[in-house]
Amino acid sequence: MWRTFPLIVLLFTLAPLGYSKHVHSSGGKITHARVVEVFPDLQQQIVYQAYGMVLESGTHEFQAVPADSYMTKSGRAMTGKPDPYTFSQDPPYSLVNERVKDWTFRIFDAVKSVPAEPTVDVEAARSGNTVSGRVTNRTDFTIRESFYFYTAAHTVSLGTLAPGQSRPFTLDLLRLSQVPFAEYQLRDLLNMHSLSHADPHFFFGVLEDPPGQIRINGNVHRTVRRQYMAVFGDVQE
Repeated sequence: MWRTFPLIVLLFTLAPLGYSKHVHSSGGKITHARVVEVFPDLQQQIVYQAYGMVLESGTHEFQAVPADSYMTKSGRAMTGKPDPYTFSQDPPYSLVNERVKDWTFRIFDAVKSVPAEPTVDVEAARSGNTVSGRVTNRTDFTIRESFYFYTAAHTVSLGTLAPGQSRPFTLDLLRLSQVPFAEYQLRDLLNMHSLSHADPHFFFGVLEDPPGQIRINGNVHRTVRRQYMAVFGDVQE
């Protein structure tokens, strides 16, 4: 599970960076992608985050907000070569003494593993060539663009789920139904290239919530955040 998660491409394809605007303004936007993977059977969830920004020259310190995630510098930024960094292993977890040249683009990762919180209840069962089930939004946020993923060839769109809303679904396995999301991005997002994580069943959606934050040199900065959630679970036979 622990990995440098592949959100770099999302910073370019799912949220515009406006690079030229960053270069001419120290108040440029900080692009922020957050992925919550929930494993109810394990009572665990893993939160991955990526921040993309352009910085003025100097030595900087970075913390996720709240400061309970391990911060790293993406090793694939621009060159694809490993990039050294220094981080604090004790709370509050920080990336420290990060030196940058004037108006340098940087991507930082953050990851944490915590007990699972109430998110989305997913019930699914297979009978012959039919998979049926129900999802219920237990969060305080509206979930948009949601769908249930049985296989890459068998998914069902669930649309928007308000807090507390429940919706049934049925999948006919004799009919093909495509993922309502760019599949290569979804596989990158959830690390579905890994053999241990390559054949999952899950609910997926985009959370509608407030902007995110990151702390830079002790000051909190707002981010333009896009947050995704995947809730994994077995299908009863």
